[in-house]
Amino acid sequence: MGNAPRRYMWKDSQEISLTDEQCRQYLSGSCGKCFCGSGATNRREHLRLYHGQITSKWIEEQKAENFVDCEYHARPKKCSKKNISRCRKEAMANYVKRVQRYVEEAINRLETKVSSLDPETREHADAEEMLGYLRSAEYGHPISYSQYKQKIRKKLPNEFLFCTREEAKDILSRGPPKMPIIIPCPPMTVERSQRLSRFQKEIKEVIGAKMWVDIYDSGKKDLPRVPEKMAGREALRRFESTDESPVNSLNNPIPQGMAESHWMAKITGYNMAEKLVKQAQEENLNLGNFLLALIVLLLASTDAITLRHVDKAAETTCIESIMGSKLWELSSDRSKEAVRNFGEKGTCSSGTFVLSVDEGDTLIQPPQTIHSVYTRKKSMLLCDQYLDSRTMLSTLEQTLLELQYDNITNDDHHEGLLHYLDKAMEKWKEDARLGKQEPWPDAKHLEEAEDIMGKIRRHKETSSRIAISNAQRKVNVPKTKTGQAGVVRRGAYRVGKTIRKQQVRKTRSSGTMQWT
Repeated sequence: MGNAPRRYMWKDSQEISLTDEQCRQYLSGSCGKCFCGSGATNRREHLRLYHGQITSKWIEEQKAENFVDCEYHARPKKCSKKNISRCRKEAMANYVKRVQRYVEEAINRLETKVSSLDPETREHADAEEMLGYLRSAEYGHPISYSQYKQKIRKKLPNEFLFCTREEAKDILSRGPPKMPIIIPCPPMTVERSQRLSRFQKEIKEVIGAKMWVDIYDSGKKDLPRVPEKMAGREALRRFESTDESPVNSLNNPIPQGMAESHWMAKITGYNMAEKLVKQAQEENLNLGNFLLALIVLLLASTDAITLRHVDKAAETTCIESIMGSKLWELSSDRSKEAVRNFGEKGTCSSGTFVLSVDEGDTLIQPPQTIHSVYTRKKSMLLCDQYLDSRTMLSTLEQTLLELQYDNITNDDHHEGLLHYLDKAMEKWKEDARLGKQEPWPDAKHLEEAEDIMGKIRRHKETSSRIAISNAQRKVNVPKTKTGQAGVVRRGAYRVGKTIRKQQVRKTRSSGTMQWT
């Protein structure tokens, strides 16, 4: 049956020209009738025959406008805007399946190691403890950017946000993250692959050229978990080795120019550290080394383990994977009470869940997160530690807890931390007087913050005297699993004391960090 005559099908229509936008609306069905008045059922044929505005070229142009770069594929691909949510959902499902497979493989591998290793070694003790972590942990439950923003929804303790970097920027600009964020590796282009390869090569060159680096060697039989010196070339050889006990190298200064993204430092709250360091410099107080110490490299060989701890001073940590694969076990409860309980008992008061961080992925870890890490494949991570001014009260509370309980964090405070906290308190009070409260907690917490700051200072004064008479105590005394309030151990002389790692940073060649 042929097409009916125009005068019959569109007898009520008027011959008018339509804009491209009107054509798009009509084809999408968002308007009931054509703008000319026709109620034709075959919309494309109506536009082609009556208005003469549908051509193959026009159709291709409209398709091109509706297709965008999709972040949820291994290789660059353009997807229809309406299909992006489907691509995300599929990527989230694949991520969870991958984590489940990784955990099962890790448990099997650790069970084999525990049964075959010398029980006297650190490696045996670490593997046994990590095995317990993974057996009891849940798998993370991903939610999307739109789900995160919903005010009313069912919330799960093992949730994490699975999103793009642009979506993460928007979330972080609204406030501190309420849960871990995974930004999956963007589609791998030739340029991105070459950049990662270049970074890997540069890191190996930097480590190999060092006279020595701090290494935790899990094959040793003495139990204290204290890093020791190892020549750079030997450390690199152990990093590449597959038949020797695994090694961890933490807090290495990054090669000049490698921190090229540092994208979170442009967000309100996370940008306060740079502002305060610049202000301090104008007042002849040099906190440049403190700022540099917040950006470090983490290297680990296959099967390396980092036991449970909390990143110091309630930092928000951004982990960008340059190489390898890790399993990240995280606590569901990220409160001050959970950190205190961990300090007192050495255990998590809540359940934990596992995420994976593979090459090209980014993990944003909220403040006060108890976590442990298992290295599936030898890895290189770029670690940005952000002191968020919006969580200043939490920073002070956790810093005080770290001084009271030795086992909360696995790293020492930088000698400049106390000066930084003083500058931050001054800025907070000044902004409160001027009514600039956006980058800070509510001004009603200022009195409490000043009280905590006073306790930190008094603790520092006491610990400085202890440190003078016990200069080698940190190296000689093993770290126990649980800390005790009032007992002076490693944490007692973290603040205000120059730690070996920081002394080394001062002596290395100076360079300007290239942030873009």
